[in-house]
Amino acid sequence: MSLRAGGGARLRFDLAIVGIGSLALLLYARSFRFFCDDAFISLRYARNFATLGAPVYNAGERVEGYTSFAWMAITALFMRAGLDGVAAAQVAGALSGVFLVASTWWLWTSMEPEHPWVGVFVIAGLALSAPVAAWTLGGLETPLFAALVVASIGVVARVAGSPSRSSGVWAGAAFAVSTLARPEGAALFAVVVIVVAVFAARRPLLRCALADAVLTYSVLVGAFVAWRWWYYGAPLPNTFYLKMSGERPEMLRRGLRYLSLALRDFGPACTVTLLACMLVPARPAGQDAPDDRGATVRRTTLWIARIFTAVMIGYVAWIGGDFLDLDRFLVPLFPLIAVVVGAAACRALELLSPAIPPVALSFSLLCATLFPYAVRQSTTLNQRARAISEPTRADADVEPLGWTALYARRWAAMGRWIAAHAQPDDWMATGAAGAMPFYAGIRNLDRLGLCDAYVARAGEKLSDRPGHQRVAPLSYTLSKDPVFLMIDDAALDAPEPPPRDPYWESKGYVWMVVRLDARYGASPPSWHKFLMRKDRAAALIPEDGVESALTAP
Repeated sequence: MSLRAGGGARLRFDLAIVGIGSLALLLYARSFRFFCDDAFISLRYARNFATLGAPVYNAGERVEGYTSFAWMAITALFMRAGLDGVAAAQVAGALSGVFLVASTWWLWTSMEPEHPWVGVFVIAGLALSAPVAAWTLGGLETPLFAALVVASIGVVARVAGSPSRSSGVWAGAAFAVSTLARPEGAALFAVVVIVVAVFAARRPLLRCALADAVLTYSVLVGAFVAWRWWYYGAPLPNTFYLKMSGERPEMLRRGLRYLSLALRDFGPACTVTLLACMLVPARPAGQDAPDDRGATVRRTTLWIARIFTAVMIGYVAWIGGDFLDLDRFLVPLFPLIAVVVGAAACRALELLSPAIPPVALSFSLLCATLFPYAVRQSTTLNQRARAISEPTRADADVEPLGWTALYARRWAAMGRWIAAHAQPDDWMATGAAGAMPFYAGIRNLDRLGLCDAYVARAGEKLSDRPGHQRVAPLSYTLSKDPVFLMIDDAALDAPEPPPRDPYWESKGYVWMVVRLDARYGASPPSWHKFLMRKDRAAALIPEDGVESALTAP
């Protein structure tokens, strides 16, 4: 079956594959019941953007503590339309998941129009990937960036096949948008420029299209950087200054541990298969004419996918990996990996099809690659990720999704408790800068510095864990006069008496333990231990579910 002919039949086939693949991905994503605490940082910016017209964490403070401007702006639009934070992020994630499936299918049919049924396996492998599914509705920009990576490569592959001045402009704009979704989009564009420049050596029209793409990208991204510098006072996001402050050798060791965990999750058989597929040429030598458009599209796509995969793996190691589970930084590579493996399978089909019927070959491909991969993704990896505590994750200092989801719910409940007991001008201070401050609705000092410029650059060294390299000095923390102070931010499974602490009482604070129940969205109930300003804590002593060190013997 060729997708080059039969307009109506082709459209129905395309819509069916994209629809079924998207449905499978979204159903799998829903099964994780996961929403990341860090997503609430961007959502707090989005809420202020939607309601105040200012993309800020605290009103009146211009600090760029989010990673993805595109994601923040999209969720702000949904919140402006009336959705709450979680719903806005999950609608954006679901749409991004559909976009990811559609762009992967579009890239595949551009590259391998003669092999649609192999493309079905490509889409199935993508939809059944646990990391892709988990992060689709996880609240962060991961699915949007992954979709933009694939779509941008699809645009540039078509430009390479049929270059024109207007197509170069569209390609530059696509990569600019991907860079606004995540900074790694700039690395992808650099890879594209190198690869296309090689193919453009003897093609004047392609050189012109590449020049137009570079100019368009430079203008759009340059304008955004100029706006960022003017608005936030720095050429790069605040998160960059924080995350680059760790010790480089230790960060590299952490990054290699992170990649080692990803390879163990991927499995030795899949890893060996992928490495072998990376070496398979776009077409057997001598079968393509030099000016064959299809060959150009295939070669361009595969070389970009291979080089960008290598660049991203090196980059992830260099920045120290991640503390969140299921390969968040590697998810944009999954559709590219699926396309590379699918292309290698097509070459095998072409070599063996004279001797073996295509149906038998397709079934063999399913049994040899997709079935073992899907079983591993849906059983072993899925179960490990859902755990609250899991040894292989602990060894790599990575939080299982089960732990992340649990504490996001607990911190959200604590935020609702604070909202019920805070006054509009109150400050709080916590390193858990996501759900708790989002639901508290008051100003927060991010003690770990993602949303605080001073801490990101001059905070005390804490660790080499990504995003946890610095912490606010106590003098700086107390200068904000926070009413709610999360120094030992402890969510408890059972109540414990709040201790008397002469040191903190001399600073004007007492330990509190509060019970969080269904009134605050906690199910099952939990308890939270924190410091509270003494003058405000005294008024809460009679309240049910609140214990204060002021009443301790």
